[in-house]
Amino acid sequence: RLSPISKIVLVLLVLSQIPLLLLIQNKTFLEFDIDSGQYFMMHVIERVRTGAPIYVPTAPGQCSPSYTPLYFWISGWLCKVLGSSMAWPRLVSIVSSMVFAWITGWFVWRRTEKNLVLSVAAACFLLSSCAYVGPWVYDIQVNALQGALTLLGFFLLMPELTPRRVVVAALVVSLAVLTKHSFFFFLLAAGGRVFLRAPRLAA
Repeated sequence: RLSPISKIVLVLLVLSQIPLLLLIQNKTFLEFDIDSGQYFMMHVIERVRTGAPIYVPTAPGQCSPSYTPLYFWISGWLCKVLGSSMAWPRLVSIVSSMVFAWITGWFVWRRTEKNLVLSVAAACFLLSSCAYVGPWVYDIQVNALQGALTLLGFFLLMPELTPRRVVVAALVVSLAVLTKHSFFFFLLAAGGRVFLRAPRLAA
C-alpha cells in the first residue's frame, strides 16, 4: 500500500511530463521542422514510399543515410498507406518512446520487488532526458526505435533462459541493429550474457 508521501511523489512525477505531452501534441502533426536533418530523413522515407533504393552512390544532390533501414522501412510503409506526412515517422518515434519507457519501468519494477514509485520515476526520467539530449522522443530519427528494441531484447534475457526466449531475444536485438548499426555491440553483449548464463544455449 502506498504511503501519502509516495502518492504525492507519483502525482509530481506525472505532472512533470506535462511539458513533454504538450510538445508532442503541438509538434507531431506539423508539416515543417526547424531541424534540417529531419528533411533528409523524410527524403529517405520518401524513397521507400516510392519504391526507390535507400542507399545510392554519393553524387551531387544525393547521398545515403548512415543508418540501417528498419526505421525507414516502417515509416515509408506508413507514408505509403496513410499518405506522405511528417506525422507518421514522428508517431513511430513517439510509440517507440512509450514502449521504451514502459520497458524501463517494468525492468525497475522487477528488480525492486514491485516498487511503483521507482518504476514510474525511471520511466519519467528516461522521457525527460529529451530536455537535454535532444527531442529523441518525437523527432524523425532512429533513436527511440532502436532504444526500445535493444532494451526489450535484454529484458527478455532477464528470467530463466529457454531456447525459445533466447531466439526471440536474438531476433529483437537483431532488429535493433537493423535500426542503427552501431548497436551491433549490444548484440555481442546479449550473446555474451547468454554464454555466461547458459553456455549450452549459446553453443
